[in-house]
Amino acid sequence: MRLACASLGFILCGLGLPQAHAQPRSRVQPGSLWAAWLAARHFDPQFREARARLAATRTRRPAALAGLLPRLSLDADRLYTNAWSVGPEFYGSSLLTVEQSENTRQSYWTVTLTQPLFSWTAIEKLAAANGAAAAAGATYTATRMALMRSLVRRYLAVLVAQSQLLATRKTARAFAIEAAQARARHKAGLRGIIGLEEARSAEASARARVIDAHRELRQALSSLAELTGPSFMPDLAARTSSIPLIPLPPLRRRQWVHAARLANPVVVAAKLKARSAHAEVSAARGGYWPSIRVQVSHTRNLTGGTYGYAVPGVLDLPAPAANTAQQNLILLNLHWNFYAGGGTNASVDRAEDEYTLAREQAVRAALRSEAQAERALSALHADFADLHAYEESVVAAHRAVTATQDGVKAGLRSEFDLVNARLALLSAETHLPQVQAAVINDALALESTAGLLTPLSLLTLSKMFQSDTGESPP
Repeated sequence: MRLACASLGFILCGLGLPQAHAQPRSRVQPGSLWAAWLAARHFDPQFREARARLAATRTRRPAALAGLLPRLSLDADRLYTNAWSVGPEFYGSSLLTVEQSENTRQSYWTVTLTQPLFSWTAIEKLAAANGAAAAAGATYTATRMALMRSLVRRYLAVLVAQSQLLATRKTARAFAIEAAQARARHKAGLRGIIGLEEARSAEASARARVIDAHRELRQALSSLAELTGPSFMPDLAARTSSIPLIPLPPLRRRQWVHAARLANPVVVAAKLKARSAHAEVSAARGGYWPSIRVQVSHTRNLTGGTYGYAVPGVLDLPAPAANTAQQNLILLNLHWNFYAGGGTNASVDRAEDEYTLAREQAVRAALRSEAQAERALSALHADFADLHAYEESVVAAHRAVTATQDGVKAGLRSEFDLVNARLALLSAETHLPQVQAAVINDALALESTAGLLTPLSLLTLSKMFQSDTGESPP
């Protein structure tokens, strides 16, 4: 795995890295970093929560927009009447008993169109909803970046642990061979018992180191499974290897800091939340202003059935109750709330306090992002210096082991010197992959702070890992 190359690729892409909002299409290699990312997206509960919060927040916009759009409603009624009454009534100069009856069916329906003409509260509520939805999108992006960084850090920890295990095994095998050679020299009388005991002690210590390395690998795998789920198994063949030194590319610190202040999704989300809170203040103040709406309605009434009116022995007049009526109305309504019991003032005060809080949080987020960019740049410079030092240390330790082996064979050096040389080589070989992983992690931290870390970055890094193992990139 060419970690320094990967870091350089991320850094050189810098501000010009393509912003891939959609997931890149690619053949997924089992156990690759890209496969780990696909698994983490579906398994990590924090990321799923951010995705659900984004979907929920986006529903605020159509709800707020509905307060400015026309509304069309239909009301319909069906009335059945069956009534009968009898009582005295004057018929001319006589008081007669009159019977009345009604058996009718009435249908009413009204179509109403209502259009708000002016509502400052509704206008600002829409602006606040737009800001909240945009802030939720930026928060989702920030959560995605945090998950990618955590995933890469844990994935690299597995590869580093695997690399250290291999180096420890190699050292243990070398100590076993040298212990056998020391026994042979002791039997031949070429060396004393001290050299033999030194070789045996180094062999036992190396076996213990192998056990510790196995435990470190299991812990790294368990940590990775917390993000990807227990079913994912990383490709342990994509381990770290020695790489040539790649110099740190010339970067302008001011550009990175400027990008961190403006493009960091955490800062963007904080600024959008402040903008949404400011719109909420304006919406609350809309309670002092009037609202105007126009309403147009059409009503129709259809009546059927019979009416009855009878005077026993004198008159019997049944009549059909057929009737059709309609009505058209246009209403212009002005509503102005002059006094609300202090409710409007309380709403405005609360909204202003929330806006002040959101504004201060945005300022603090920008300052924190700038500091993170400064620290990431400094760490990256230090990482490359450490990388150069440890690469030279590995080369020097290999030469020292070879020279000491020749010295032992010639009787000029002791087994104790050879043990120390091998331990120095093991230390250099176990620290080098840690520094290589630090280069990648700090490069991703810098990209994340500048708002440039996307799934395409992970796909590029995954291809580099697979290329190092001889596999064809997806």
